[in-house]
Amino acid sequence: MKNLSELNNRPQPFQESIFNQLFDVAEIANFSPSEQDNYQNSLKYYRDMNNIVETSRQEGLQEGLKQGREEGAQRERALILRLLSRSLGEIPSELQQQISELSLEQLEGLSQACLDFSNLDDLRAWLNKTQE
Repeated sequence: MKNLSELNNRPQPFQESIFNQLFDVAEIANFSPSEQDNYQNSLKYYRDMNNIVETSRQEGLQEGLKQGREEGAQRERALILRLLSRSLGEIPSELQQQISELSLEQLEGLSQACLDFSNLDDLRAWLNKTQE
């Protein structure tokens, strides 16, 4: 065990993962103090870079999800406005503005309720009730 780090070729019985780790530790333990410092600094740099990449990946994923939700909500608003225009006629701009300010959950409620509207007053009443 004392001379593990000096072996160039590892014997076949020592080829398993646990022994590979043991050989690596023995090799590192044999480093001179300056090599140990360099190794530790290199390891710290590697871990820092790994953390930066992982943090960036997570932030990118969150940003992508947020953007996807916003685009989905915009498409849902456009679809609801088309449905309402088809069934009720021209939708006044103030009602369009109110619809554009609805949350995703409120848009889902409006998409279900819009089939029950027979005129613009029904839509106004629903929007007023939602904003209360």
